Amino acid sequence: AKQAVERFQHEGDRKNEALALQTVARTHIANREFLRAARVAKDAQTILAQLGDTEGEIEMLQTAVEAHLARQEAAAKEDALQCAMEALAEFRRRDNLRGQALVLSLLARTYVQIPDPETAVYVVRD
Repeated sequence: AKQAVERFQHEGDRKNEALALQTVARTHIANREFLRAARVAKDAQTILAQLGDTEGEIEMLQTAVEAHLARQEAAAKEDALQCAMEALAEFRRRDNLRGQALVLSLLARTYVQIPDPETAVYVVRD
């Protein structure tokens, strides 16, 4: 997958570069390399944001959040929430209502996983 990333970078194919990065991120998750997975997924998310692909951006954000939640460290949950909150702020800055709605949905699911269902309900009402 890393070779595919390099090939797509060389060809200037940003969309497929992002998709290949997601494969790399999922491989890192499978190998329990969660911080690497989150970082790679965020890189893919950035590319898709530049391309204006809201759904793809959310998919990469979800991969990053999943990677953080899979970690055992105490800061993992907070990192997952911070990752999503930063994305929400960016969608708000860009006036992207669909992106905001999708991030709020992801945040609600994340709070349920933490578990903090009370905050999940509050987020949905936001």
